[in-house]
Amino acid sequence: EMKRVVKNEGFLIIIDFQVPLPSTIISYLVKAIEYFAGRNHYKCFKDYLKQGGLDSILNRNQLQEEKRDYTENGIIVIIKTRSV
Repeated sequence: EMKRVVKNEGFLIIIDFQVPLPSTIISYLVKAIEYFAGRNHYKCFKDYLKQGGLDSILNRNQLQEEKRDYTENGIIVIIKTRSV
């Protein structure tokens, strides 16, 4: 739906967890929070990680990455995309 409503010359900014998560204390905290959010939520989180995160989503939806940045701790990725 997001892709449909963006103008041809427009772009999407997508922010989510980096996959794989770096091996840091903060990553373990993130995993714990996702776990305590509930069984179904954690199942979806693990599936998201297994499928490759945003890279997989971009490919499936024919979105081309223009720019990629990370937060200082490397846990969050910020991607600017355009439709292919």
